[in-house]
Amino acid sequence: MSAAAPTAPSPPPRRRRSRWVRALIALLVLVAVLVVAVAVVAYWMLATPGGAQFIFGRVSGALGQGTRVEGVEGALGGPLRIKLIEIDRPELYVRVDDVDMDTALAAIGTRLDVRRLHARSVEVRTFSTGAAATLPVSLKPPYPLTLEDGRIATLRQGVISAEEKAAADPARKRALREASRAKDLVLRDIAVKGEGDRHRWTITQAGVVTEYGAARLKGTIGNAAPFEVDVAGDFAGKLQERALNVAAKAKGTLKNTRPAQ
Repeated sequence: MSAAAPTAPSPPPRRRRSRWVRALIALLVLVAVLVVAVAVVAYWMLATPGGAQFIFGRVSGALGQGTRVEGVEGALGGPLRIKLIEIDRPELYVRVDDVDMDTALAAIGTRLDVRRLHARSVEVRTFSTGAAATLPVSLKPPYPLTLEDGRIATLRQGVISAEEKAAADPARKRALREASRAKDLVLRDIAVKGEGDRHRWTITQAGVVTEYGAARLKGTIGNAAPFEVDVAGDFAGKLQERALNVAAKAKGTLKNTRPAQ
């Protein structure tokens, strides 16, 4: 009687889990970058002394052709609403709808407290040739900034196709853009709270909802190259009707993150 053949070991479950940990790390880093972007935008809109209309006129001019800012109501150092911020160029499209913010600025050059910074929708589309994306050298604010309540109801991130980039007819360009929306990455209910200084951005609380579930994070991100990242978070959702809960920590830089031990 021959001995029974040994049973082959089942694949270790850690492999599948490790894939989800890497995916969560990527999501954590994405949200961390969004947190910094929200804070930088808040400073960018208030760093220059003067009236809101004057500042946004200068912003439009500084950003160049294809930029428009509409429906500015309110004053700096208090409630301020902006109906539309749009940048439309061959390789970049950004649209921000219905910005609602409230700030307190004791004196220019000291500290900016952003009590509220909400946007109904943000859409970012870029054209890529396959080359690696470049990061700015620094995201340092010139003085400390606190963000008490930052929210983006819906964020879309998509691509500009070569056909759309080459289109000369605005109607054709809009049709191609609309057709590509089905492939967009869509994030909802982004909420952030934190502060930044000349050394780092500190995320005290952040969250985002995807089509698969919700993620939360906290930690720090450097504000100068190579942009050191040290964040921790968790994800709760469903995959193929099965509950999924993953926690992870990430350390490294924006270009190279790894699971933290």
